[in-house]
Parts: sequence; C-alpha cells; structure tokens
Amino acid sequence: MTSVRVARAVPTVDQAGFWRATRVFWEQGYEGASLTDLTDAMGISRTSMYAAFGNKEELFRRVLKRYTRGPAAYGAQVLCEPTARQVAAAFLRALSMPPLTRAPPRDTSASRAPLPLGVAARGARRTYRLAQ
Repeated sequence: MTSVRVARAVPTVDQAGFWRATRVFWEQGYEGASLTDLTDAMGISRTSMYAAFGNKEELFRRVLKRYTRGPAAYGAQVLCEPTARQVAAAFLRALSMPPLTRAPPRDTSASRAPLPLGVAARGARRTYRLAQ
C-alpha cells in the first residue's frame, strides 16, 4: 500500500504584515525583536512564521530586502537625476515623505540598532551590507 502525502500551502504574509515586522526590527533591533513580538505584529502564528520564512534571520533578510527596494530606494533613485539641482530637489521631495515610507524612526539609537549584533547573525549583517 502506498501512502499519499498531502502538501500544505505555505502561509503568506501581506504587505501590512511586512511593514509591521519592519517597525518591530527598527524599534527593537534584530536581537531585541522576539519571535512573539514579530508574530504578534504580523498577525500570524509561530508555526506560520516558520513555514513561511524558516527562521527569524530569513524574515529579517526579506524585510530588509523589501525596505531597501521600496522606501529606502529613494537614495539610489535621486542620484539618477541629470543635474545636481535635480538631485537635490528629488532628495528633498523624498525627505518630505512620511518616515515609515522613507526611513527608520528618528529615535533609533545605537543600543536599539536595526542590525543584528550577535555572532549568529553574521549572515544577516552581510545581507544588510550587500543591500546597500
């Protein structure tokens, strides 16, 4: 007799869930953000988080990738303007956008840095450097 395995659908996280996870990482840093904080913010269970991302580091990588390709992309975009005056104008326009759509909260201190600090987080730090 052959057994049949039923594949489970991998849970997905909506855009709002990613932005809430981004906020948790910015406010608490990589190491300060617990799985409970992240799953509560995203509105998913731990089981769903592990099924969707595998671990916290992969979630961090995905959040960082989304942020650097979205709101933080203005830095690279403004440099494509043809003149210095247009670069400055585009930069000022980007700075006038709401903080969560553009940059981390202003009160982010070194003690709550968004980058992972521990030895186990070397891969996430490397991802951050490559994303810049």
